[in-house]
Amino acid sequence: MVYIVDRQPLNQSSVMETIELRLNRKRVIPMIVLIAVGIGFGTWYACFSGKVPRNTLEVVIYAVTVITFIYAAYFKVKKLWNNEPVLILTSAGISIHEKGEPLSFLWWQVVHWEIEKDDSTHYLVIQTADTKKRINISWLDRKPAEIERLMHQYKRV
Repeated sequence: MVYIVDRQPLNQSSVMETIELRLNRKRVIPMIVLIAVGIGFGTWYACFSGKVPRNTLEVVIYAVTVITFIYAAYFKVKKLWNNEPVLILTSAGISIHEKGEPLSFLWWQVVHWEIEKDDSTHYLVIQTADTKKRINISWLDRKPAEIERLMHQYKRV
């Protein structure tokens, strides 16, 4: 028999393995390729085809737009390339790995959680006494229904 800190018995079978949820390569790679082809074709058409009259303001707007797309895609590509987990579920808590440092919560700190659907995007919303975090789970390697099942299972431990 294994005991937790407050000396309540914990069944050996209820000790759970760590689950790491990563980006789904089959979904993310085609999107990244589509964006790269779109940027490449748009740049060629706007700058080299001669069909678009060049105005300094338009070139600046186009450059800022392209840089913004590349910056937004950088974090997803980096996470995909390094095969980093986005969410880590353990029997002790949940870790969220987005931009920068991971954000971790123990299960007792999580006051409320739910999965929201906004158009075609699913979000995991985690609320603690201090913060509310919204994570896009549509691009992960498990379906939202399975993530919801895992959250119920791990939150109960």
